[in-house]
Amino acid sequence: MVRGVQGSEESASGEIAGVGSFALSGQYYLSSGGFRPLVGLGVGLYSLASVGMSTDMNGNGDAAVAAGNKIGFFPRIGFDAGHFNMALEYNFIPATTGMTASGNEVTVKNSYLGIKIGASILGGRR
Repeated sequence: MVRGVQGSEESASGEIAGVGSFALSGQYYLSSGGFRPLVGLGVGLYSLASVGMSTDMNGNGDAAVAAGNKIGFFPRIGFDAGHFNMALEYNFIPATTGMTASGNEVTVKNSYLGIKIGASILGGRR
């Protein structure tokens, strides 16, 4: 994923970063038929990779945000239809900050929208 970077410089280029998470979640099914809408909520620990960037096209003013862990949460909506399932969730993760070589602060947004599509194999509703 690409993490959004905001700073006071006119131009910036950055590196792609990743996020891993360990979360507890639950969901509530709104009906018991063949098509079952659901809502859910989860909370977890997000492990964020470091971010590096150049704040101008000449490579001057390099900045970095160190890797770290943040606690976040996510609401979820979706449905199960037979063995097919789909859900949307928005992961709220606090932003991280770093500094450029010239002393300016850089903010990295970490929240993101997740789309999950899958199938239940050897299981499902009985």
